[in-house]
Amino acid sequence: MTTLLELSAYCTYSLDDDIHHKPGNDLRAAPHGLCILADIPFQIDGLIQLSGKISHEKTGESFPESALGIPVGAMSKRMHFLQSSSWRGPDGSVIGEYRVHYDDGDVAVIPIVYGHSVVDWWFTAGDPLPTDAAIAWNGANERTEDLGHLIQLYAFTWSNPRPDALIATLDFVSLGKESAPFLMAVTLD
Repeated sequence: MTTLLELSAYCTYSLDDDIHHKPGNDLRAAPHGLCILADIPFQIDGLIQLSGKISHEKTGESFPESALGIPVGAMSKRMHFLQSSSWRGPDGSVIGEYRVHYDDGDVAVIPIVYGHSVVDWWFTAGDPLPTDAAIAWNGANERTEDLGHLIQLYAFTWSNPRPDALIATLDFVSLGKESAPFLMAVTLD
């Protein structure tokens, strides 16, 4: 059974918003609502941008450090995260984590590793791709077109070591590194 998590209450931006106060820097061209990306169904209603070391300095905005207690209420063999990050970071740096809270009190931690599960959403030909995530969508917006960049979103899949255990909630947490993670959708199957 597939479960699409409802993230809209946690979103810091809609897909139509100018992200980081940069005119034309949006995700209007990205798929909205229920869609299939990288052969995975996702429900996309916006994005959760978390803080990073340079996010406030670059934008003047204060982003949350975490989104805690996202309701799950399902069992799964795998979790698929539609994600990316803002600003570049050192390859191999852990920029955030997902905390999977099982109904019995156990917690599994999934590190978000720059260069492996995610890279910067602004992409130029020749930039390295994440080694452990698939390109789920690419496109452009007015700002990236003006600067010769593309936008890419990545699908990262985690295999649950406890597929028969009920997952109660999910936390999305930034570790305050240079690159700031963002999350757009989560699917369990």
